[in-house]
Amino acid sequence: MEKTERGFSIYGKVIDSRGCEVSVQESSAAGGPYIYLFTKDLKGVYRGQEPSPHLSVEQATALRDALDLFIQESRDPGYWRNKRGYKEKYG
Repeated sequence: MEKTERGFSIYGKVIDSRGCEVSVQESSAAGGPYIYLFTKDLKGVYRGQEPSPHLSVEQATALRDALDLFIQESRDPGYWRNKRGYKEKYG
């Protein structure tokens, strides 16, 4: 697992559809386990901590559940965006 210069874990990174980087990083918060969701723009510049989500385990779990639901729904052949007419019209 990758670590920051200060020794905090970087749990993962992805490059989004626009070329921006999104990373999940351990927070130094003393009050319990938290993570940051950081983003870098196309120039590789962090967008700063101020707008970056700082999530507790419970909040991260809720976000994970929402992402899981999106993944399940988007893979369902019956999902409206997966239907033939939509794909033909919008690609």
